[in-house]
Amino acid sequence: MRRWHFEILPLCLILCAVGVTTKDGEMHKGDEDFKCLWTDARKFADGLLLSEYPKMTARDPSKQQLCCVDFVAADVKVISEDPHVFYRFFTDVSKRDELDIAKEKKGPYCRMVDSIFRCCCQTSQCNTQLFASKAYNQVIATFFTSKWFLVYVIGISSIVFVSFLLTIFFVIAHFTFLHKFASSELTEVPPMLNIDLRGIAVQPMYSEAETEAILKQIKKARTTKAPEPVEVKKLRLRSVATFSTPDDITIREPAPIVLPPFVTANPCMEMLTYMIKHGSREIKFDPNNLIACYEKALVVLKKEPILQETTLPVTIVGDIHGQYSDLIRWFHLNGWPPTTRYVFMGDYVDRGRHCLEVITILLCLKACMPNDIFINRGNHEDAIIGRNYSFYAECINRLPNNAQLNQKVFDKLAECFSWMPIVTKVSNKVMCLHGGLSPKLTDWNDIKDIKRPVMNLAPGTLACDLTWSDPDKKSDDYLVNYKRDKKNGIGYMFGVRQVATVCKALDIDMIFRGHQAPMNGYELFGKHFITIFSAPGYRGVNEEGNYGSVAHVDEKGNIDIVRIGVSTEVRKTRNRQKLDKGEGYLDWAEIKDRPLEDDDERSC
Repeated sequence: MRRWHFEILPLCLILCAVGVTTKDGEMHKGDEDFKCLWTDARKFADGLLLSEYPKMTARDPSKQQLCCVDFVAADVKVISEDPHVFYRFFTDVSKRDELDIAKEKKGPYCRMVDSIFRCCCQTSQCNTQLFASKAYNQVIATFFTSKWFLVYVIGISSIVFVSFLLTIFFVIAHFTFLHKFASSELTEVPPMLNIDLRGIAVQPMYSEAETEAILKQIKKARTTKAPEPVEVKKLRLRSVATFSTPDDITIREPAPIVLPPFVTANPCMEMLTYMIKHGSREIKFDPNNLIACYEKALVVLKKEPILQETTLPVTIVGDIHGQYSDLIRWFHLNGWPPTTRYVFMGDYVDRGRHCLEVITILLCLKACMPNDIFINRGNHEDAIIGRNYSFYAECINRLPNNAQLNQKVFDKLAECFSWMPIVTKVSNKVMCLHGGLSPKLTDWNDIKDIKRPVMNLAPGTLACDLTWSDPDKKSDDYLVNYKRDKKNGIGYMFGVRQVATVCKALDIDMIFRGHQAPMNGYELFGKHFITIFSAPGYRGVNEEGNYGSVAHVDEKGNIDIVRIGVSTEVRKTRNRQKLDKGEGYLDWAEIKDRPLEDDDERSC
């Protein structure tokens, strides 16, 4: 094989390990459909430079076939000569029992077939062990250490230098341009590397081996002591990587999973064990088990300050809104705690149909690993909002017919919400919150002075502003946010200058928030403010659904956006599933055929 064939081999190995077919045997890369081409394994192995091909079991004909995906050679980027794949998120190898999943290479192989590059994997090995984030990691690591990076740097530097000279010329020639030039310092964003990995379909389920590995990490490798902040001089936006998903989402078919009785003194660990083993399946919860888990989580939340602090590297997640299968996909893509440190920025409940699964697994992770997962409060983590939208109705309708006990579940969750932190500070350079800024925010002490429990996010308070406010391109000052509440207003709208003022006052470089659903999954508001929305297909224009995204910030301050997209069918299903204000918890049979609506990004 030619040299470049070996260079692209790692990506294809990972593609086979992570990307699996949908129910119709299709994989997606952009607007193209890739079929799962069933190829005889022994025939495919002929002529390859392989020391030994895995022996096939004659008793099982399916193991004699490979699922293959074809790529045009010109579309496959040169990645790396080194086929080793490693955990990007291990921050303390000395204390963690690293799982060297890079050695799991049984089955997947690639070869040239005419002008087509074909990657295949044995059916029993597809979607096992290797996460798609490893492919993404190799793209990033290799690009910034390769000869192409030097060409890239030289080219960009030349453009910047020429632009600088032209700018000086125009400043001298047109003195009135100086004011606009100063404004551009706040708004112009440097170019980011776009990485198209939509040939990899991120699954909402795990193999048996993956499940065992995840549970082993949770039980044995959690961080026992809060880490010291990693010092970082400057943050910079680096890349956007896009993956696809199959059409599997959480529904009630087949029947919900019924969990066995809990038998240990650690209900959260038992709950996590069952939920991870069953993937994104709907669960028929026992209210008593839920209450026991929430009480454990409440103990941890009460011990944490309202302004919590952690360090890089970290993965930052926006709104989930009850889309349980997508939450599982994010863990599949980026790794589970404790191998990945997470900050969640709120809005776990309402609108989606599986809010109980989402909030339960997050609170259980928090109870078991308080130093590896950080949970902020969103505007929907509020008892009044939960009653007005769908979460209260979900608690009452999905749990067994015991109104008093079901009410206790909702009340216990409302108590958990009242103790959730509002803001997370990361390595003293990043602020993560749900909504936006406030004229009441002048330094960190303003947040620390908020007294808990905050049962309801009362308008006019800093806690309300931080969870309800929005950026606005037309604003040059703080304005009451009447877009959220046309009658009374709630929170504020603000501009890039207010962002710059807050960043200077708090001595930070970047603010991450959720609260709005841009179609791209993320949106930049100047250089120092990013909206991250993590629920793909939540809203749409015509039949096109929004991307979901998360942000990974490494220990050097590089910001990489990771996105997942959904098909038109998932967009339609999500749109019909979404429960609007006052709808309660409608049965799927009542809403599965209702017409599509184009959703407003402020509906979250």
